[in-house]
Amino acid sequence: MTSTEKVVNKNFFTPNEVWRIDDSLEEPIEHARYNMNQKDPEALLHELQEQVRTAENGVKFAVLRGQNPAEYSNREALVIFNPYANAATPNMLIRCEFIREVAQTCGVRDEAGKLKPVIMLASPAMGGSKIKLTREERKIVSSGNLGPVASELLHAISVSEFGKVALLGYSQGADMALAGAKEATSSYLDLSGFSVGDPAGIKKRTLLGLADDFSKAAPDLGRAIERSGVKAQSAYRDKTPAIVAGFLPNAIRSWNISQAMTHESFESGMQQLLDEDRLDKITIAYGSKSSVSIPEAIEPILERLQQTDSKGIITSVRVDGATHAWDNQLPLLAKLYMRAAR
Repeated sequence: MTSTEKVVNKNFFTPNEVWRIDDSLEEPIEHARYNMNQKDPEALLHELQEQVRTAENGVKFAVLRGQNPAEYSNREALVIFNPYANAATPNMLIRCEFIREVAQTCGVRDEAGKLKPVIMLASPAMGGSKIKLTREERKIVSSGNLGPVASELLHAISVSEFGKVALLGYSQGADMALAGAKEATSSYLDLSGFSVGDPAGIKKRTLLGLADDFSKAAPDLGRAIERSGVKAQSAYRDKTPAIVAGFLPNAIRSWNISQAMTHESFESGMQQLLDEDRLDKITIAYGSKSSVSIPEAIEPILERLQQTDSKGIITSVRVDGATHAWDNQLPLLAKLYMRAAR
């Protein structure tokens, strides 16, 4: 079977759920958006930037606990791996704050009844996390295995004494979350849930081909932000997605991490996660018009994974009408991430 034949979906895969980009908001998400919009964007961003820290291993992260930190858990958290080349930018901080607001509104709590904070892990990029890998680790990452990078990112969490986490991610952040799920045990972390959207590692392609696929989402960025209706996001929106604007310089700076996305590694990683039987809920979503998680490529993968999912823990979601920019529609992203949070 050639690689071309492998990605063709001849079985007309039907996902477990179909969402639309113009669906009405669920009440908790609508309420969270209202709360978020009562805050002054400039003051909010200042508060969020105050939470950014750099761990001793170079990982840049932020633990978001809102206005009443004492109400939040020190043991359990929702962990978000930023998409490729996204550091601790205003856009990423506001995105993660919206997820925290939704989780609070939904009453996402730990076993002791405390609210779960949201932890943002900045991507390795200019101004982001500085990941130091050995020569052997760089080879491993270049082959499509992001484990060594995910392990370094998770170290910042484990040394902060968090012990139980839901892992969340979009685009390369989805691939990083998957790698993190496989590395969690060695980082002394228990998994409580896993939700990802539009993973990149679903087909083999060249780095230039990958950059081209990412660039196709750029025209829809503004529309996705408008559909969010989040004032702070609009105020600090990225004019061009970092994956497009900074692709070349970041590819040079983090060559091995960039190369990892060119491999078809998502299916084997997910199968390993299923075989390990450490989770009871997994949600994987993709856009029907995505140029990165191309439906013709990811749908056969999801079909094969669900055939081996004897416990039925995978929920597949197609977001109709969505390009790869749908993560900028924050209510949709929150809806996905809450699947792992609750």
